[in-house]
Amino acid sequence: MRHLLLFGMMISILFFAACKQVKKNDNPFFSEYQTPFGVPPFDKIDTSHFYPAFLEGMKQQVSEIEAIVNNQQDPTFENTVLAFG
Repeated sequence: MRHLLLFGMMISILFFAACKQVKKNDNPFFSEYQTPFGVPPFDKIDTSHFYPAFLEGMKQQVSEIEAIVNNQQDPTFENTVLAFG
């Protein structure tokens, strides 16, 4: 199962690598949504916006996992499982 997830992530990265690069300033995923109910501004989203957003999201997830792994306290439900969620 883990290998399938990794394979899917690699395919996604390769697919989105073909998309043109977009500056963070132009990417609606990197700003607060100024829309009713806080929904994404679908009219401003282009396929080229997804790849940088996925990379940033994965970077943030890795950072959160590293914080859990490097925690010097004794493992507890709160500082492992809940911190991961």
